[in-house]
Amino acid sequence: MYNLAKFEQRFGTRIDIRVAKAEDSQNIFDSQNKAFPTDPTNLSIDKIHDFTDQKEHTFIVGFFDDEFAGYVATHSKKYYPWVNGNSLVVADAYAGRGIGAFLLREAIFSSQKLVMRIFVEKNNYRAIRLYKKFGFLCIQCIPRHYENGDDALVMIKWTFLVNK
Repeated sequence: MYNLAKFEQRFGTRIDIRVAKAEDSQNIFDSQNKAFPTDPTNLSIDKIHDFTDQKEHTFIVGFFDDEFAGYVATHSKKYYPWVNGNSLVVADAYAGRGIGAFLLREAIFSSQKLVMRIFVEKNNYRAIRLYKKFGFLCIQCIPRHYENGDDALVMIKWTFLVNK
C-alpha cells in the first residue's frame, strides 16, 4: 500500500482529512464543477448539502493549512457488496502534494463494504498510478463510457482486510 509516513512527518498537522459537513458543500460544489465542467452527473449544491447527512453518501474533504484542498465522494447501496468511489478531486494549488493519497486512504479505511469500485478515464494516468499504488486492479474497460467518448477503466480493491 501507498506509504504516507514521510508525507505525514513533513506536513504533520498542516493537513486535515475529515468527513464533510454541510458547510463544506460550496467548496465541494466549486471543485466538482472546475474538475468536471461538462459532466451531466454533477450534483447541485443542494444535493451535496443533503448528501452530507446521508449514510450511503460520503464526502471526505481535505484541508491544507486550513485551505480547502480537495475531496473524495463515495456511494454505497444497501445490498451491493461494493462502495463506489464516485470522484476524487484535488485543487490545482495542491496537486502533487499527496492530498489525493490521503483522501483515497481515508475513503478506503472508512468503507463498510468488502470492495471499493472506481471508474477512471483510460487516459488519466496520474489517477491510475495512484489507484494502482493503493492496490486497485483493473478488471474491465468500458468503451466510450464518458460524455467525451473516452473509455473507462473499472478498478477494484478489496477493503475488508484494511478495516480490521
